[in-house]
Amino acid sequence: MAENLRPEDKEEIKASSGLNPKEGLQVAVECNGWVGVHKEGPWVIWGNHVVSPNLTTVWCLATTQLQKHRSAFLRISSWWLNSLKFDHINCFTDSRNTEHHRWLKLMDFKRIGDPFKFYDPEVDFYEYVKGI
Repeated sequence: MAENLRPEDKEEIKASSGLNPKEGLQVAVECNGWVGVHKEGPWVIWGNHVVSPNLTTVWCLATTQLQKHRSAFLRISSWWLNSLKFDHINCFTDSRNTEHHRWLKLMDFKRIGDPFKFYDPEVDFYEYVKGI
């Protein structure tokens, strides 16, 4: 799956952690993520990390196959987000990853605060929240 990740997701993995795509996916798998699969193999992995009893952070990595499964992904991700029983849900995303920004806005997330820096000091990350 690593070699088929969207270029934006490969860049986000590198900028946030310094890891290569294969290492980044390994970390995602260890976080007990959900995997979207079709007859050609996996095309998306997503999950959440519980920060506190009231807050969880969501994340998602997708292959270039996401374009073929966009409507299914939107239905499933909406159901999944609504199933999370937290007062607040947040997400940090690479400022260059416009697809993630559109998805977060569609899912009723709002961008807050000043940009963050993670591994790469040249790349801004934005925090989005739902439930505030």
